[in-house]
Amino acid sequence: MKNKILYMMSISVNLLFGIVFEPTPGDQLWNLTAQIGIMTNTIDGDVTRITASDIGSTGYTITTPGKYALIEDVDYATIGLSPAITIDANDVHLDLNNLTINASMAHASGTDIIRITSGKTNVTVEHGTLKSTAANPVCGIDVAASCEQLYFNDLHAIDIPAIETSTSCKDISIFNVRITNNTSPFDAIYFDTDCSELIIDAVDITNGHIYAANGSSNVFISNCTLVNGNVTINGSDIVIEQCTTTSGGIVLANNPNPLLNAIVKNCTSIGGLNGILINTSEDNNCVIQNCIAIDCTISGIGILSTISENCTIEDCTIRNCERGIFILPTTAKNIAIARCTISGSTVAGISANSASDVRIVDCQVSENPGGGIEISFCSCCDVIDTVISKNGQYGLYTTDGGKHYFGFNTFLFNDTVNYSEVDGPNLLLGNVAYIGTGNTNYATDNTDLTGMLATIDPSAPNTAPTSHWVNIDAKS
Repeated sequence: MKNKILYMMSISVNLLFGIVFEPTPGDQLWNLTAQIGIMTNTIDGDVTRITASDIGSTGYTITTPGKYALIEDVDYATIGLSPAITIDANDVHLDLNNLTINASMAHASGTDIIRITSGKTNVTVEHGTLKSTAANPVCGIDVAASCEQLYFNDLHAIDIPAIETSTSCKDISIFNVRITNNTSPFDAIYFDTDCSELIIDAVDITNGHIYAANGSSNVFISNCTLVNGNVTINGSDIVIEQCTTTSGGIVLANNPNPLLNAIVKNCTSIGGLNGILINTSEDNNCVIQNCIAIDCTISGIGILSTISENCTIEDCTIRNCERGIFILPTTAKNIAIARCTISGSTVAGISANSASDVRIVDCQVSENPGGGIEISFCSCCDVIDTVISKNGQYGLYTTDGGKHYFGFNTFLFNDTVNYSEVDGPNLLLGNVAYIGTGNTNYATDNTDLTGMLATIDPSAPNTAPTSHWVNIDAKS
């Protein structure tokens, strides 16, 4: 470094005084070496450089703390199960220097390119590509049990999973990672049981899942994009935001333990079975907010837990799913659905089964070929201030008289409005048929009001109170 500084100083002096020296061959070589050194050395301070020959065919093991840098691409033909690089020390910073390690001959299934041994702390791996052209699956980075304070940044895994951990790891951060064409049967990013304090941000995956096994906690996932993959988290204290899945979905579970305090917001799911699914033995205090689900085979948003309490679905848009919102637990109560827009459902816009204390408020449930809102075997379910329009089969359908309250709703041009025990005013306009009883409803231009005539207030106009229905163009 001293010689390099002196060389650069001499050039500055020569330029300042207009002195021109013909460089010697040695000067030219030193100048070239200095420039290469400036371009390739991305880590300041003392760095141990790792060459392809250091790795060889049996791998390179880091056993002391410090900074390490790969300085050339590596084609690693493994022998046995030895990783290309093994980190067996604490306080290690490994910079792959924007280079590639390719596992070209993985003779044994499960060979890892980089392995961090158990119980290690404060390890960073960043800036490089890990790939495999071998027939057997390998893993980019394998983390053994009980490791802590791990940081992975700016990595690209090709044809293989990127990162897999064993049990009881914590304080793991994953940023700016791409996984493309993951052809293995394993998850692209995987955390084994009882891992905690997990941060995943700006991850882009093609063919693979993000998966955290049972007992995970304090999980934050943001700005991730998955094609042909799910985000599946089995744990509690979860936040997932600004993520997009195509032909996949977001799944929250924690069998056999309760799923507690989960938030999914500003996410989009396109295709797949379920856009966002809560499916566990018990869930409590879950929020799904400002999400979009489109073209899902089973449900846009589903709550299928054995026991579900205190869940909120709000400000979501769901289109062209079998069921827009599907509530089918063994026991569910205190479920709030607010300000959601649901259309194109082939079975039902909202389907609630075996639930109690469900409130559907200020939603738009329109143009669902299968039907609008279905409430079956439920008690104390309220539908309030909701527009239910142009739905096939039915606008609102109940199979029981479970002390429900349906009030201040607008029913427009539905095939059937079938409900009972209506205790507040509703506007019914242009519906094909009505079956049910209730109090003080407002109706006009309906084809068949069988069973409803006694419920219409003869002194009231055929318009609803303006405080609840403003600027509705019923003919549009």
